[in-house]
Amino acid sequence: MNKITRYEEKRIARFTGTSQGVKPEAVYPGWTNFVSQRSVRAIAMAMKSSCLWIATTGGVIAWKWKDNQPYQRYSSEHGMAGNEVACLCLDEKERPWVGHSEGGISYFDGQRWQVYFDLQTETVRALTGAGNYPGIWVAGQEMVYYISEPSQPPKPLSATPDISTVDTLALLVDDKQLLIGNPWGLFQASHEQAPEQIAEEIQSCTALAKDRSGRIWIGTPTGLCLLENNQVEFWDDKVSGRVLAIAVSEKRIWVLTSDGLFLIQENICLQVPIEKPVTIRAIAASTSNSYLWVGTDQLLAGVQVIDSNRSSWYLDLLTSAPDDILCNFGRCVISKPNSEQVWVGTVGGLFTYQLTDKKWESFSNNREDIRALALNSTSNTFWILSWPNGMDKRQLDGSRADYNPVPQPLSLPLLLAMGQDGHPYVLTERALWRLTTANTEEIVLSSPSGSLCMLQYDGVWWIGTSQGLYRLINGKWQLVGDQPGPLEAAVYDLTVIENTLYVATANGLWTLKNSHWFQHNIDLPSNSPQVWILAPSIHFNKAIWLACEDGVVCYDPFSCKICKHYTCINSGLASRRVTALVESTDVLWIVTQAGVSCVTLN
Repeated sequence: MNKITRYEEKRIARFTGTSQGVKPEAVYPGWTNFVSQRSVRAIAMAMKSSCLWIATTGGVIAWKWKDNQPYQRYSSEHGMAGNEVACLCLDEKERPWVGHSEGGISYFDGQRWQVYFDLQTETVRALTGAGNYPGIWVAGQEMVYYISEPSQPPKPLSATPDISTVDTLALLVDDKQLLIGNPWGLFQASHEQAPEQIAEEIQSCTALAKDRSGRIWIGTPTGLCLLENNQVEFWDDKVSGRVLAIAVSEKRIWVLTSDGLFLIQENICLQVPIEKPVTIRAIAASTSNSYLWVGTDQLLAGVQVIDSNRSSWYLDLLTSAPDDILCNFGRCVISKPNSEQVWVGTVGGLFTYQLTDKKWESFSNNREDIRALALNSTSNTFWILSWPNGMDKRQLDGSRADYNPVPQPLSLPLLLAMGQDGHPYVLTERALWRLTTANTEEIVLSSPSGSLCMLQYDGVWWIGTSQGLYRLINGKWQLVGDQPGPLEAAVYDLTVIENTLYVATANGLWTLKNSHWFQHNIDLPSNSPQVWILAPSIHFNKAIWLACEDGVVCYDPFSCKICKHYTCINSGLASRRVTALVESTDVLWIVTQAGVSCVTLN
């Protein structure tokens, strides 16, 4: 065997793609998702249709590359069970199936995406086509299943989870056998045979592929192995690093590792120089032996390797869409009632959207984590709490509120809320502060541990923590121990509607009015009492929006009835992991950890 030989970088060709992204018509009328799809997680090539299916952290892209047609951008409003996709495969009909990291499986029926009726809460770790059989194999968190058709129930591989089916990292069909790779090794099973360990020399398996000669290539945390005739050959001295993916073409083996991209041909291993600043996330072999599809954090690229002296990178094969400037992990949102503008804070910066312009605009660098926003409707200004920049202030048009530096409280800011006096208040690691244009004023020299939210109600400051609800009385934080009441339940959010305090807790929704507590028993399918996020509703008079394990609910606290209930199964909701809600101009904005959803309420 030859040792690793690096390519001499003779020629790097750049190519700017001309294919534009388009959104098909939404399956759920009135729903729109704003989500970046530039970060790729898996690629699959449908050979008969020449369609490239690309799974991303914001949905699925379909591109008929031979015709260079506009590529299709699919997300949850098109029928999928959420935006974030973890894995992808094609069945024997070249029908794409995707697994969602927060639970569920979706498949494309040729016209639209559908949600598979079972395993809707199962975290899907890996998928593969079933080879000569119809359907697919699915790896969940603890079990591997076989699904023959979308209308058929999943068939578990074994009666109970065991070491062979837990935390699966890779699946591969070899003739009638299914190979399962996980942190404990390589296992073999079939429809008739329970899983058993094979090739015991392999202590952990991260990737699997079968070449045209029938040999099995096995990725491990330390390199590459070859399984042939029940014998294991280690290639760790040729392919280094943790193997992330393996792709097979007619005569070549492509291996993506934490150390780079490797190419194997005729038992010679070469390392391909990666065009900077490309970060490769997924690979897929093309119909051409010399060309490799490459999924990156900037969508799709490709590399063509002619020989050891000639390689060409093709970057930006697909033109980015306007939504691709977004960071999908949202934290907070503000909007004035009846306004057509919304501001969204994310872990990757601050963004605003105008309904009239239908365009997102960025107002900070992507290294700024926006932790909270507080709106002063009277002055048309809002305050920003971000890490690591601290406090900032802007007009609603995005301009700076004034030219003076914004005063910064001492110690790390944790929470931000607008006081009833029109000034912003900041809770830090050591105190509660009142901010003015010129300075900061310390209100109380202490703060409860595990603070999650805060609000001023009836002239008193309230703080929700992981250990219960606190209020500021005579300069001290006191646990609210009223009975009935939320007691020491974790408090996630607070809001006030018509002089009533609403409290979202781990044991349900509570309200406080005239010193009386009331617990609302909301009838939801999961029977989970947890409520995470609250927001007043304008469209549904006196109702309140709730985010919980069952999705997003509009709840009437007076009749104790549900007005609306949106889930990832019956609507275009981006994710169950909702972080903020706001209603404006008959539009409900839902900020999640997998993009921003909005639905027209008319």
